Amino acid sequence: MRVVGRNGIIWAMIAGLSSPGYTVSDRQGNFYITDTGAGTIVMMNSSGVSSAVLTNLQSPYGLALDGNGNLYFTETSGPHVRRLGRDGSLTSLGEGIWRAPQGISLDSSGNLFVADSGLQQILEISSSGQIFAIAGTGTAGLSGDGGDALSAQLGYPSGVCTGPGGTLYIADSGNNRIRQLTPQTTSLSAPLALVSAVNAATLQPGPLAPGMLLDLLGTGLAASDAPNVQVMFDTIAAPVLTLDTSRLVVQVPPQVAGQQSANIQIVNQGKLLAQIPVGIAATAPGIFTTAAGQAAANNADGSVNSPTNPAPRGSVIALYGTGEGVSGLPAIVSIGGYAAEVLYQGEVAGYPGLLQINARVPAGYVPPGNLSVVVTIGQASSQTGVTVAVN
Repeated sequence: MRVVGRNGIIWAMIAGLSSPGYTVSDRQGNFYITDTGAGTIVMMNSSGVSSAVLTNLQSPYGLALDGNGNLYFTETSGPHVRRLGRDGSLTSLGEGIWRAPQGISLDSSGNLFVADSGLQQILEISSSGQIFAIAGTGTAGLSGDGGDALSAQLGYPSGVCTGPGGTLYIADSGNNRIRQLTPQTTSLSAPLALVSAVNAATLQPGPLAPGMLLDLLGTGLAASDAPNVQVMFDTIAAPVLTLDTSRLVVQVPPQVAGQQSANIQIVNQGKLLAQIPVGIAATAPGIFTTAAGQAAANNADGSVNSPTNPAPRGSVIALYGTGEGVSGLPAIVSIGGYAAEVLYQGEVAGYPGLLQINARVPAGYVPPGNLSVVVTIGQASSQTGVTVAVN
């Protein structure tokens, strides 16, 4: 790293860096430098002593400091956008969204702007944690000057800088130019009341558990929108598993474990579609059912359990649900009010968030017929009214 003084003289400030990428200074006169090649962030204090702040990073590049001394940085090969708190805590922002984040910049309101050359877009992380695209269609090119920034094409944007009045300056590397835009606050394209978040098994609202399957109903989206849809829990991206005109199915990110609440944001083509505040619990078990309220269960021979195909008392039945959480708490099953021995509990391979429980149907005094089945995990139990057929 080299310095050009106000007198026009240049000299080396830090030697021995592998591939310095970005630098930023704080109010105390400390300099932070990303060494992309070495995978480190280095700090040189006002006395000229340098030390590694973070190591073993994946191509660190962009840097920004907020007024509280928190350091934001990108890892282009991670890909990650992260915040290093003054207390040493490390937080990932928008995990799962990025492809190749490079330059970043903060404005006076605490909004963070990220140039992602893989996404071919500029994204904003608002001070409240919302994430949305503000420039670029997602396809590399050169078009759109003088029009809507989201309809413009960028070519591998590598840097972004905030200016007066909210103006942004973009290093559009693939097009060999600097481009300018004034961001606009994202607007809601649908009333929030039309979108509801329900347990995918129970179809009922309530607290969500980390890792569970969640149905978002009433979004107005179609399958063709899938490539442009993002679902965020605060700053954490949720995997979109199914999208059609009736529902949007996601898996609640396991990273929300320990939180009491979260704010879901549904974004389509960079525009905020809906915001849904939700509660978070350690567990929220639900059993998948048929339209008649019968548990979607399999008998020991693999056939579907039903009133015309009941499970013999003492046999093993497989139940399917979601909402077990990530704490590893055991499932307790009752059938007809009697305890059922749980022989297996685990996620179905290839189906994220789908829980399978193999339980032995109680024998002895248990009567035949459609018997209630309840799954309890931790402090929460599955919905009432679910039955399995027993003979």
